[in-house]
Amino acid sequence: MIKLKTIVISCSACLFLSGGIAQAKVAEMTTEGWASKLQQQLQQHPRWKSMTLQSHAGEQDLAASEQPLYNPELELSFEDNAEDVYGLAVNQQIDWHGKKDNRRKVARTDQQIIHFERSIEINEMISSALNSMLELQFANNQLQQAELRLQLTSRLIDAVKKRVKAGDLNTVDLQLAQLSLADAVLAKNEAEKRRQEAEADKNSLIGETLIPVPKRLLSARDSSTPNFEQLGKKLPEFQIAHLKAIRNRLLAKQARLAAKPEPSVGLGIGKDGDENTLTLSLSIPFNIRNNFNAEIRAADTRSLIAEQKKQDVFIRISNKLKSTWGTMQRTNELIKQWPQIDSPNNQTLNQQLEKQWQLGDLNTSSYLQNMQQQNDALAAKIALKAQANRSFIEWLRASNQLETWLQSQAK
Repeated sequence: MIKLKTIVISCSACLFLSGGIAQAKVAEMTTEGWASKLQQQLQQHPRWKSMTLQSHAGEQDLAASEQPLYNPELELSFEDNAEDVYGLAVNQQIDWHGKKDNRRKVARTDQQIIHFERSIEINEMISSALNSMLELQFANNQLQQAELRLQLTSRLIDAVKKRVKAGDLNTVDLQLAQLSLADAVLAKNEAEKRRQEAEADKNSLIGETLIPVPKRLLSARDSSTPNFEQLGKKLPEFQIAHLKAIRNRLLAKQARLAAKPEPSVGLGIGKDGDENTLTLSLSIPFNIRNNFNAEIRAADTRSLIAEQKKQDVFIRISNKLKSTWGTMQRTNELIKQWPQIDSPNNQTLNQQLEKQWQLGDLNTSSYLQNMQQQNDALAAKIALKAQANRSFIEWLRASNQLETWLQSQAK
Protein backbone atom coordinates (compact mmCIF):
# COMPACT_ATOMS: atom_id res chain seq x y z
CA MET A 1 0.00 0.00 0.00
CA ILE A 2 2.86 2.37 0.78
CA LYS A 3 4.48 1.58 -2.52
CA LEU A 4 1.21 2.33 -4.32
CA LYS A 5 0.94 5.70 -2.60
CA THR A 6 4.43 6.64 -3.72
CA ILE A 7 3.59 5.87 -7.34
CA VAL A 8 0.43 7.94 -7.37
CA ILE A 9 2.00 10.98 -5.72
CA SER A 10 4.86 10.99 -8.24
CA CYS A 11 2.30 10.87 -11.04
CA SER A 12 0.37 13.74 -9.51
CA ALA A 13 3.54 15.75 -9.29
CA CYS A 14 3.90 15.38 -13.05
CA LEU A 15 0.57 17.11 -13.50
CA PHE A 16 1.32 19.99 -11.19
CA LEU A 17 4.86 20.45 -12.40
CA SER A 18 3.81 20.40 -16.08
CA GLY A 19 3.88 24.16 -16.22
CA GLY A 20 7.32 24.25 -14.59
CA ILE A 21 8.76 21.60 -16.91
CA ALA A 22 7.41 23.42 -19.96
CA GLN A 23 8.88 26.66 -18.67
CA ALA A 24 12.24 25.03 -18.11
CA LYS A 25 12.37 23.72 -21.68
CA VAL A 26 11.47 27.12 -23.10
CA ALA A 27 13.96 28.83 -20.81
CA GLU A 28 16.75 26.86 -22.49
CA MET A 29 16.24 28.98 -25.61
CA THR A 30 16.73 32.70 -25.10
CA THR A 31 14.39 35.15 -26.81
CA GLU A 32 17.07 37.83 -27.00
CA GLY A 33 17.23 39.37 -30.47
CA TRP A 34 14.15 37.48 -31.67
CA ALA A 35 12.68 40.52 -33.44
CA SER A 36 15.87 41.22 -35.40
CA LYS A 37 16.08 37.58 -36.45
CA LEU A 38 12.46 37.62 -37.58
CA GLN A 39 13.03 40.75 -39.66
CA GLN A 40 16.07 39.21 -41.33
CA GLN A 41 14.20 36.03 -42.20
CA LEU A 42 11.18 37.87 -43.59
CA GLN A 43 13.35 40.09 -45.76
CA GLN A 44 14.65 36.95 -47.50
CA HIS A 45 11.14 35.77 -48.39
CA PRO A 46 10.07 36.03 -52.07
CA ARG A 47 6.96 38.01 -51.08
CA TRP A 48 9.13 40.67 -49.43
CA LYS A 49 11.47 40.84 -52.44
CA SER A 50 8.54 41.10 -54.84
CA MET A 51 7.30 44.16 -52.93
CA THR A 52 10.65 45.85 -53.48
CA LEU A 53 10.49 45.02 -57.19
CA GLN A 54 6.94 46.36 -57.33
CA SER A 55 8.18 49.66 -55.91
CA HIS A 56 10.86 49.80 -58.61
CA ALA A 57 8.23 49.14 -61.26
CA GLY A 58 6.17 52.04 -59.92
CA GLU A 59 9.20 54.32 -60.19
CA GLN A 60 9.67 53.29 -63.82
CA ASP A 61 5.99 53.93 -64.56
CA LEU A 62 6.38 57.40 -63.11
CA ALA A 63 9.48 57.99 -65.25
CA ALA A 64 7.53 56.80 -68.31
CA SER A 65 4.78 59.33 -67.60
CA GLU A 66 7.35 62.12 -67.87
CA GLN A 67 8.07 61.20 -71.47
CA PRO A 68 6.35 62.98 -74.39
CA LEU A 69 3.11 61.40 -75.57
CA TYR A 70 3.83 61.51 -79.30
CA ASN A 71 6.91 60.81 -81.36
CA PRO A 72 7.52 62.66 -84.64
CA GLU A 73 6.71 60.97 -87.94
CA LEU A 74 8.96 60.94 -90.98
CA GLU A 75 7.15 61.10 -94.31
CA LEU A 76 8.69 60.39 -97.72
CA SER A 77 6.88 61.06 -101.00
CA PHE A 78 7.65 60.56 -104.67
CA GLU A 79 5.64 61.16 -107.83
CA ASP A 80 6.75 59.67 -111.15
CA ASN A 81 5.48 62.29 -113.54
CA ALA A 82 6.98 64.08 -116.51
CA GLU A 83 9.05 65.87 -113.95
CA ASP A 84 9.89 63.93 -110.83
CA VAL A 85 8.40 65.24 -107.60
CA TYR A 86 9.73 64.08 -104.28
CA GLY A 87 9.71 65.34 -100.76
CA LEU A 88 10.76 64.72 -97.16
CA ALA A 89 8.60 65.88 -94.26
CA VAL A 90 8.47 65.61 -90.49
CA ASN A 91 5.06 65.58 -88.74
CA GLN A 92 4.45 66.04 -85.05
CA GLN A 93 1.20 65.67 -83.15
CA ILE A 94 0.80 68.26 -80.38
CA ASP A 95 -0.41 67.60 -76.83
CA TRP A 96 -2.75 70.56 -77.10
CA HIS A 97 -4.93 69.80 -74.08
CA GLY A 98 -2.36 68.70 -71.49
CA LYS A 99 -2.89 64.94 -71.62
CA LYS A 100 0.67 64.34 -70.47
CA ASP A 101 0.13 66.28 -67.24
CA ASN A 102 -2.95 64.24 -66.42
CA ARG A 103 -1.13 61.01 -67.19
CA ARG A 104 1.70 62.08 -64.85
CA LYS A 105 -0.81 62.64 -62.06
CA VAL A 106 -2.22 59.17 -62.61
CA ALA A 107 1.28 57.65 -62.40
CA ARG A 108 2.06 59.54 -59.20
CA THR A 109 -1.18 58.31 -57.69
CA ASP A 110 -0.31 54.75 -58.71
CA GLN A 111 3.08 55.10 -57.03
CA GLN A 112 1.43 56.24 -53.80
CA ILE A 113 -0.95 53.29 -53.99
CA ILE A 114 2.02 50.92 -54.40
CA HIS A 115 3.63 52.47 -51.31
CA PHE A 116 0.54 51.81 -49.18
CA GLU A 117 0.07 48.34 -50.68
CA ARG A 118 3.64 47.54 -49.65
CA SER A 119 2.85 48.71 -46.12
CA ILE A 120 -0.19 46.42 -46.02
CA GLU A 121 1.76 43.45 -47.37
CA ILE A 122 4.56 43.91 -44.83
CA ASN A 123 1.97 44.22 -42.06
CA GLU A 124 0.28 41.02 -43.22
CA MET A 125 3.56 39.12 -43.52
CA ILE A 126 4.64 40.06 -40.01
CA SER A 127 1.19 39.16 -38.70
CA SER A 128 1.24 35.77 -40.42
CA ALA A 129 4.77 35.04 -39.21
CA LEU A 130 4.03 36.00 -35.60
CA ASN A 131 0.77 34.07 -35.56
CA SER A 132 2.48 30.98 -36.96
CA MET A 133 5.23 31.28 -34.32
CA LEU A 134 2.65 31.76 -31.56
CA GLU A 135 0.65 28.81 -32.87
CA LEU A 136 3.79 26.66 -32.81
CA GLN A 137 4.50 27.82 -29.26
CA PHE A 138 0.94 26.99 -28.25
CA ALA A 139 1.08 23.61 -30.01
CA ASN A 140 4.34 22.75 -28.23
CA ASN A 141 2.76 23.58 -24.87
CA GLN A 142 -0.26 21.46 -25.75
CA LEU A 143 1.95 18.57 -26.78
CA GLN A 144 3.98 18.75 -23.57
CA GLN A 145 0.79 18.76 -21.54
CA ALA A 146 -0.63 15.84 -23.55
CA GLU A 147 2.55 13.82 -23.08
CA LEU A 148 2.54 14.43 -19.33
CA ARG A 149 -1.14 13.53 -19.14
CA LEU A 150 -0.44 10.30 -21.03
CA GLN A 151 2.38 9.42 -18.65
CA LEU A 152 0.21 10.15 -15.65
CA THR A 153 -2.70 8.08 -16.94
CA SER A 154 -0.43 5.16 -17.85
CA ARG A 155 1.02 5.07 -14.37
CA LEU A 156 -2.43 5.40 -12.87
CA ILE A 157 -3.53 2.26 -14.72
CA ASP A 158 -0.61 0.39 -13.19
CA ALA A 159 -1.72 1.55 -9.76
CA VAL A 160 -5.35 0.56 -10.47
CA LYS A 161 -4.27 -2.90 -11.65
CA LYS A 162 -2.40 -3.46 -8.41
CA ARG A 163 -5.42 -2.38 -6.38
CA VAL A 164 -7.71 -4.60 -8.46
CA LYS A 165 -5.36 -7.50 -7.85
CA ALA A 166 -5.37 -6.65 -4.15
CA GLY A 167 -9.16 -6.55 -4.15
CA ASP A 168 -9.45 -2.83 -3.32
CA LEU A 169 -10.97 -2.00 -6.72
CA ASN A 170 -12.96 -3.89 -9.33
CA THR A 171 -12.63 -4.22 -13.10
CA VAL A 172 -14.98 -1.28 -13.70
CA ASP A 173 -12.39 1.02 -12.17
CA LEU A 174 -9.78 -0.43 -14.51
CA GLN A 175 -12.05 0.10 -17.52
CA LEU A 176 -12.59 3.72 -16.52
CA ALA A 177 -8.84 4.25 -16.26
CA GLN A 178 -8.34 2.60 -19.66
CA LEU A 179 -10.93 4.90 -21.21
CA SER A 180 -9.06 7.85 -19.74
CA LEU A 181 -5.86 6.46 -21.26
CA ALA A 182 -7.49 6.18 -24.69
CA ASP A 183 -8.61 9.80 -24.42
CA ALA A 184 -5.07 10.82 -23.45
CA VAL A 185 -3.63 8.99 -26.47
CA LEU A 186 -6.09 10.74 -28.78
CA ALA A 187 -5.27 14.11 -27.22
CA LYS A 188 -1.54 13.49 -27.79
CA ASN A 189 -2.12 12.54 -31.44
CA GLU A 190 -4.19 15.68 -31.99
CA ALA A 191 -1.50 17.78 -30.33
CA GLU A 192 1.20 16.26 -32.53
CA LYS A 193 -0.88 16.94 -35.64
CA ARG A 194 -1.45 20.54 -34.61
CA ARG A 195 2.24 21.02 -33.95
CA GLN A 196 3.21 19.63 -37.37
CA GLU A 197 0.73 21.93 -39.12
CA ALA A 198 1.95 24.93 -37.12
CA GLU A 199 5.57 24.13 -37.92
CA ALA A 200 4.76 23.86 -41.64
CA ASP A 201 3.05 27.26 -41.60
CA LYS A 202 5.99 28.79 -39.76
CA ASN A 203 8.55 27.24 -42.12
CA SER A 204 6.71 28.59 -45.19
CA LEU A 205 7.37 32.14 -43.96
CA ILE A 206 10.64 32.14 -42.04
CA GLY A 207 12.14 28.77 -42.89
CA GLU A 208 13.33 26.19 -40.40
CA THR A 209 15.15 28.77 -38.29
CA LEU A 210 13.98 28.44 -34.69
CA ILE A 211 13.05 31.87 -33.31
CA PRO A 212 11.47 31.60 -29.84
CA VAL A 213 9.09 34.47 -29.13
CA PRO A 214 8.52 35.92 -25.66
CA LYS A 215 5.67 34.36 -23.70
CA ARG A 216 4.08 37.75 -23.17
CA LEU A 217 4.17 40.16 -26.12
CA LEU A 218 1.94 42.85 -24.67
CA SER A 219 3.97 45.22 -22.53
CA ALA A 220 2.88 48.08 -20.29
CA ARG A 221 1.45 50.90 -22.38
CA ASP A 222 -1.24 53.54 -22.49
CA SER A 223 -4.53 51.67 -22.36
CA SER A 224 -6.68 54.67 -23.25
CA THR A 225 -9.19 53.96 -26.01
CA PRO A 226 -8.04 55.48 -29.34
CA ASN A 227 -10.19 57.54 -31.67
CA PHE A 228 -11.13 54.83 -34.14
CA GLU A 229 -12.37 57.20 -36.86
CA GLN A 230 -9.21 59.29 -36.86
CA LEU A 231 -7.04 56.20 -36.76
CA GLY A 232 -9.07 54.58 -39.55
CA LYS A 233 -8.44 57.50 -41.92
CA LYS A 234 -4.68 57.10 -41.44
CA LEU A 235 -4.62 53.41 -42.28
CA PRO A 236 -3.22 52.23 -45.64
CA GLU A 237 -6.52 50.53 -46.60
CA PHE A 238 -8.37 53.83 -46.39
CA GLN A 239 -5.55 55.76 -48.04
CA ILE A 240 -5.59 53.33 -50.96
CA ALA A 241 -9.37 53.67 -51.30
CA HIS A 242 -8.97 57.44 -51.20
CA LEU A 243 -6.21 57.39 -53.82
CA LYS A 244 -8.22 55.06 -56.06
CA ALA A 245 -11.10 57.54 -55.91
CA ILE A 246 -8.68 60.28 -56.98
CA ARG A 247 -7.27 58.02 -59.68
CA ASN A 248 -10.71 57.32 -61.11
CA ARG A 249 -11.45 61.04 -61.20
CA LEU A 250 -8.21 61.54 -63.12
CA LEU A 251 -9.15 58.72 -65.48
CA ALA A 252 -12.55 60.36 -66.05
CA LYS A 253 -10.72 63.57 -66.95
CA GLN A 254 -8.40 61.56 -69.17
CA ALA A 255 -11.41 60.14 -71.02
CA ARG A 256 -12.62 63.69 -71.67
CA LEU A 257 -9.20 64.74 -72.87
CA ALA A 258 -9.01 61.72 -75.17
CA ALA A 259 -12.26 62.86 -76.79
CA LYS A 260 -10.69 66.19 -77.75
CA PRO A 261 -8.91 66.18 -81.11
CA GLU A 262 -5.30 67.23 -81.19
CA PRO A 263 -3.64 68.73 -84.28
CA SER A 264 -0.57 67.54 -86.09
CA VAL A 265 1.82 69.95 -87.78
CA GLY A 266 4.39 69.09 -90.42
CA LEU A 267 7.36 70.68 -92.15
CA GLY A 268 8.82 69.32 -95.33
CA ILE A 269 11.23 70.01 -98.12
CA GLY A 270 11.27 68.60 -101.63
CA LYS A 271 11.84 69.13 -105.28
CA ASP A 272 9.36 69.63 -108.05
CA GLY A 273 11.30 69.20 -111.23
CA ASP A 274 14.03 71.80 -111.04
CA GLU A 275 12.35 73.81 -108.28
CA ASN A 276 12.97 73.39 -104.57
CA THR A 277 9.84 73.24 -102.44
CA LEU A 278 8.99 73.93 -98.81
CA THR A 279 5.76 72.53 -97.40
CA LEU A 280 3.81 73.22 -94.24
CA SER A 281 0.95 70.98 -93.13
CA LEU A 282 -1.73 70.99 -90.46
CA SER A 283 -4.16 68.17 -89.78
CA ILE A 284 -6.97 68.02 -87.23
CA PRO A 285 -9.01 64.83 -86.65
CA PHE A 286 -12.79 65.16 -86.58
CA ASN A 287 -14.50 63.04 -83.94
CA ILE A 288 -17.65 62.63 -85.97
CA ARG A 289 -18.21 58.92 -86.20
CA ASN A 290 -17.14 58.36 -82.59
CA ASN A 291 -17.40 61.21 -80.08
CA PHE A 292 -16.22 59.00 -77.17
CA ASN A 293 -19.20 59.95 -75.00
CA ALA A 294 -19.74 56.32 -73.97
CA GLU A 295 -16.17 56.10 -72.66
CA ILE A 296 -16.66 59.33 -70.72
CA ARG A 297 -19.87 58.11 -69.11
CA ALA A 298 -18.23 54.80 -68.15
CA ALA A 299 -15.28 56.62 -66.57
CA ASP A 300 -17.64 58.90 -64.63
CA THR A 301 -19.53 55.88 -63.34
CA ARG A 302 -16.32 54.18 -62.21
CA SER A 303 -15.40 57.37 -60.37
CA LEU A 304 -18.69 57.27 -58.47
CA ILE A 305 -18.15 53.59 -57.66
CA ALA A 306 -14.70 54.36 -56.26
CA GLU A 307 -16.19 57.00 -53.94
CA GLN A 308 -18.72 54.50 -52.61
CA LYS A 309 -16.02 51.89 -52.09
CA LYS A 310 -14.02 54.47 -50.17
CA GLN A 311 -16.92 54.97 -47.76
CA ASP A 312 -17.37 51.20 -47.46
CA VAL A 313 -13.69 50.72 -46.57
CA PHE A 314 -13.90 53.43 -43.91
CA ILE A 315 -16.93 51.80 -42.27
CA ARG A 316 -15.34 48.35 -42.31
CA ILE A 317 -11.96 49.35 -40.90
CA SER A 318 -13.52 51.57 -38.20
CA ASN A 319 -15.61 48.66 -36.97
CA LYS A 320 -12.67 46.28 -37.28
CA LEU A 321 -10.58 48.55 -35.08
CA LYS A 322 -13.31 48.70 -32.45
CA SER A 323 -13.71 44.92 -32.52
CA THR A 324 -10.01 44.04 -32.24
CA TRP A 325 -9.43 46.64 -29.53
CA GLY A 326 -12.37 45.30 -27.53
CA THR A 327 -11.19 41.70 -27.91
CA MET A 328 -7.69 42.59 -26.71
CA GLN A 329 -9.01 44.47 -23.68
CA ARG A 330 -11.42 41.70 -22.71
CA THR A 331 -8.75 39.02 -23.02
CA ASN A 332 -6.34 40.96 -20.82
CA GLU A 333 -9.04 41.46 -18.21
CA LEU A 334 -9.71 37.73 -18.18
CA ILE A 335 -6.03 37.02 -17.59
CA LYS A 336 -6.02 39.41 -14.62
CA GLN A 337 -9.05 37.63 -13.18
CA TRP A 338 -7.76 34.11 -13.90
CA PRO A 339 -7.29 32.03 -10.73
CA GLN A 340 -3.83 30.78 -9.88
CA ILE A 341 -4.49 27.14 -10.67
CA ASP A 342 -0.92 26.09 -9.90
CA SER A 343 -0.94 27.68 -6.44
CA PRO A 344 0.12 25.62 -3.38
CA ASN A 345 -3.50 25.43 -2.20
CA ASN A 346 -4.59 23.67 -5.37
CA GLN A 347 -1.67 21.29 -5.19
CA THR A 348 -2.60 20.48 -1.62
CA LEU A 349 -6.16 19.89 -2.72
CA ASN A 350 -5.04 17.43 -5.38
CA GLN A 351 -2.90 15.57 -2.89
CA GLN A 352 -5.90 15.36 -0.58
CA LEU A 353 -7.95 13.94 -3.45
CA GLU A 354 -5.26 11.31 -4.07
CA LYS A 355 -5.27 10.39 -0.42
CA GLN A 356 -9.05 10.07 -0.43
CA TRP A 357 -8.84 7.82 -3.50
CA GLN A 358 -6.21 5.62 -1.86
CA LEU A 359 -8.30 5.35 1.29
CA GLY A 360 -11.40 4.54 -0.71
CA ASP A 361 -13.30 7.70 0.27
CA LEU A 362 -13.24 8.80 -3.40
CA ASN A 363 -14.11 6.36 -6.15
CA THR A 364 -12.08 6.05 -9.35
CA SER A 365 -14.71 7.77 -11.49
CA SER A 366 -14.70 10.89 -9.30
CA TYR A 367 -10.92 10.88 -9.08
CA LEU A 368 -10.55 10.70 -12.88
CA GLN A 369 -13.10 13.47 -13.21
CA ASN A 370 -11.07 15.66 -10.88
CA MET A 371 -7.91 14.87 -12.83
CA GLN A 372 -9.70 15.89 -16.04
CA GLN A 373 -10.81 19.13 -14.45
CA GLN A 374 -7.22 19.90 -13.46
CA ASN A 375 -6.06 19.12 -16.99
CA ASP A 376 -8.80 21.26 -18.53
CA ALA A 377 -7.88 24.15 -16.26
CA LEU A 378 -4.24 23.97 -17.33
CA ALA A 379 -5.25 23.74 -20.99
CA ALA A 380 -7.56 26.72 -20.60
CA LYS A 381 -4.80 28.78 -19.02
CA ILE A 382 -2.41 27.95 -21.86
CA ALA A 383 -5.10 28.80 -24.41
CA LEU A 384 -5.97 32.09 -22.70
CA LYS A 385 -2.34 33.23 -22.64
CA ALA A 386 -2.02 32.34 -26.32
CA GLN A 387 -5.24 34.21 -27.08
CA ALA A 388 -3.87 37.28 -25.30
CA ASN A 389 -0.84 37.31 -27.59
CA ARG A 390 -2.99 36.68 -30.68
CA SER A 391 -5.42 39.47 -29.80
CA PHE A 392 -2.50 41.86 -29.30
CA ILE A 393 -1.02 40.92 -32.68
CA GLU A 394 -4.45 41.24 -34.31
CA TRP A 395 -4.85 44.75 -32.89
CA LEU A 396 -1.43 45.77 -34.20
CA ARG A 397 -2.31 44.25 -37.58
CA ALA A 398 -5.68 46.01 -37.77
CA SER A 399 -4.11 49.34 -36.79
CA ASN A 400 -1.10 48.78 -39.10
CA GLN A 401 1.43 49.11 -36.29
CA LEU A 402 3.19 45.76 -36.63
CA GLU A 403 6.20 46.95 -38.59
CA THR A 404 6.83 49.86 -36.21
CA TRP A 405 6.30 47.64 -33.18
CA LEU A 406 8.63 44.94 -34.48
CA GLN A 407 11.32 47.54 -35.17
CA SER A 408 10.98 48.82 -31.61
CA GLN A 409 11.42 45.26 -30.31
CA ALA A 410 14.56 44.86 -32.41
CA LYS A 411 16.29 47.84 -30.78
